[in-house]
Amino acid sequence: VLNQEEYASFRMMERRRTVEYHVDVAVVGASTGGTAAALAALQAGCSVLLTEETDWVGGQFIYPGIEKN
Repeated sequence: VLNQEEYASFRMMERRRTVEYHVDVAVVGASTGGTAAALAALQAGCSVLLTEETDWVGGQFIYPGIEKN
């Protein structure tokens, strides 16, 4: 079990890792628009990579009016 400091350090190490993906479409940001774009590309038969820096997708659609600190 990791304490909070160890977990934060682990997450930072995880983010620095370099991984290479080969996809037709890369969508950066899983906001409502980004998610819709990724779904449209999938429906068109494309391979898709959808990334998001937070722990949820949907942006303001999911949490309207909440500002990210």
